[in-house]
Amino acid sequence: MVVTTAFVSVLLGSGYLFYPAIKPFFKSDDLSQTKLPYHTPSGNIYYHNLNNKAVENGHLIWTYICWKELREEWQKKSDIPVDSVGKSGEQIMTTLIRFLTSKADPKDSSGVSKLDERQVVAIENGETNYYLMDEQGVRKRMYQISWEMHSYLMGAGNPEGNSAAQRFEFWKAAVHVLKKHWIIGVGTGDTYDEMKKAYQELESNLSDNYRLKPHNQYLTYWITYGILGFLLLIFIFVRPIFVYKYNYPYLIFAGILLSSMLVEDTIEGQIGLTFATVFYCLFSFASSRNLDSSEHEIPAEV
Repeated sequence: MVVTTAFVSVLLGSGYLFYPAIKPFFKSDDLSQTKLPYHTPSGNIYYHNLNNKAVENGHLIWTYICWKELREEWQKKSDIPVDSVGKSGEQIMTTLIRFLTSKADPKDSSGVSKLDERQVVAIENGETNYYLMDEQGVRKRMYQISWEMHSYLMGAGNPEGNSAAQRFEFWKAAVHVLKKHWIIGVGTGDTYDEMKKAYQELESNLSDNYRLKPHNQYLTYWITYGILGFLLLIFIFVRPIFVYKYNYPYLIFAGILLSSMLVEDTIEGQIGLTFATVFYCLFSFASSRNLDSSEHEIPAEV
């Protein structure tokens, strides 16, 4: 009952945090049948790219763009050049375009002129969405992850530098390796080399600096040790759940560890390995002692 209540609470809490982050991606502008203007109100040329499906707050990013007016009007608002890199590592121009899109404003002189001082500072600091200016913490990060994933799945940009989208490339390369070596694996010394070959064969958009290991402990173990190594990893951490029933500390520990393994090579590093080893032994040893004492407990006389 306690476990069920905790699971439902976590599920509802995650939905409350996550739904607002993914809601803008359920529906986006459909401009395929719309005759888009060729010129801005000032007579300059608009750029429209309907093939790029990246969105902010449901609005297509790469439409209604006038490069000339963006540059000229931004110079009136900020001392930072629009073609320079902002604090987030993204070019100011790209951040500006995404920010204006989130407000449903055209990316021209009229859109930039509406920006107030606070919004200009936010753009300089790398803020890409009008609605996230006052958001902090988990919900903001969830929106960023959702945006990265949506853009990647829509083929709307290079995943390089986007922590969530990059993982799809990592996992795609890992699955490519597994198709050839899923039974016995490639061994501990060849995992990275085989991943590099996979990136080349798949013609990944990632540059060499971003062509990394799977960032998924299950895939890494499967590639390295084969199917038996993968199953052994699962057995080691899942077995105590069924052997030592109602061991809530271990359930919490296992939930954290097994979840982290989905997006990280958790026990490949010293910190993750130490965390897993110490708490696995601690909770398993404590539970085994409780189990032994209960088995040898003398029933009370009636």
